[in-house]
Amino acid sequence: MFSRARVVVGEHGSAMKNLLFAPAGAAAVVINFLNNTQASIAALRDQHYLYVPTLGFDPSNHATPYEVDLARLEHALRHALRCTA
Repeated sequence: MFSRARVVVGEHGSAMKNLLFAPAGAAAVVINFLNNTQASIAALRDQHYLYVPTLGFDPSNHATPYEVDLARLEHALRHALRCTA
């Protein structure tokens, strides 16, 4: 699935490491930020990287609930679709 993806959306984490298999020019919309790994993979693969920050995320306790601003997420998704068209 990643090898044919134009846009990949997901929470920062292990599954998003599969961006290695997405084609150059694909866009990654990543929710949350733990480190620079996802951005580095996107840069190596010549992919667009869009980060959506969250409110209340506690990196030391991943079970803590947090909020995603849906307007920011929608903006990132629209941008991702435009930059991969």
